[in-house]
Amino acid sequence: MTSRRRELAKQLFGLTDGGEAQTKLASRIAEAILSDMVQHCQKAWTEEGPGVLVVRRTVDDARWSPAAMVEENLRTAESCGDTDLADCFRSTLNAISNIDIEQRVPIAIADHLGFRLLIVPVNGAAHSIAELLETWNG
Repeated sequence: MTSRRRELAKQLFGLTDGGEAQTKLASRIAEAILSDMVQHCQKAWTEEGPGVLVVRRTVDDARWSPAAMVEENLRTAESCGDTDLADCFRSTLNAISNIDIEQRVPIAIADHLGFRLLIVPVNGAAHSIAELLETWNG
């Protein structure tokens, strides 16, 4: 595992520098969390309609944002003249409208770096942990 991932694992899980075994454990924990997020997305999609799971790092939570809320955020970003953020919301809406929720789920990370969308495969979600960790770390 790269030192960047090791540092992220230490941040996420409060790990000391216990070596490779501890890092592998942290990676497995992250994979389990990602698999849980996939299930949460599918359930929310079914119960609340199409949308995206938004992980908000600044307040340490994750919330389902239906497509209507993403559209509202898009209009707000446009009215404020924030074209970069508006483009992110537009891309998210496009992904939501074109996704097969049985195959892939949309997860977004919102933090001081902006709003980044990940499309996570349902089968083998753990394989996308590297992308999630890299995106999470910015």
